[in-house]
Amino acid sequence: MPSALADARISAEEREALKAAGVRCGRVAAWVPGLLKPAQARLIVMLRNVFDGSNVTAAPEAASFPLDGRTWSDRMLGAIGYLRMGKRAVRADMAERLSWQLGQARKAAGASAFAAPIDLAATIGCPGEEFPEILRAMGLKPAERDRDRRGQAVALCGARTARG
Repeated sequence: MPSALADARISAEEREALKAAGVRCGRVAAWVPGLLKPAQARLIVMLRNVFDGSNVTAAPEAASFPLDGRTWSDRMLGAIGYLRMGKRAVRADMAERLSWQLGQARKAAGASAFAAPIDLAATIGCPGEEFPEILRAMGLKPAERDRDRRGQAVALCGARTARG
């Protein structure tokens, strides 16, 4: 889950050791880039199915996908490099990219409340109407939605919420 890494206190030495082993650590996730490739994800799904008796038939290839009606355990999602974010699973590297973009929007606003353009949802392949739920999963509190702010749809975000 996104909060797992945020709650983990990783020292600079530990980060360097992970980096040397090929693990990337970001704001919301840690992942191995080579394992995000489709062929590797398919192998991980097959092995995970055997190990814990799961019945996932195919590994996703998109930046995110809806979890509607599918039985994706957090363990399976984590194994293939995805995070559960509300009703969607988001690939770890794309969640990091979105986190960085949101950080830039907050920095540009110079305040804890800032406008998150709805077009950032495209970063993770998420429909705009599901974006506020993604923001909540990232620890932000969507305050309101404004469809006509400087000609661009935005979700106004308030202070961070506690993530659990």
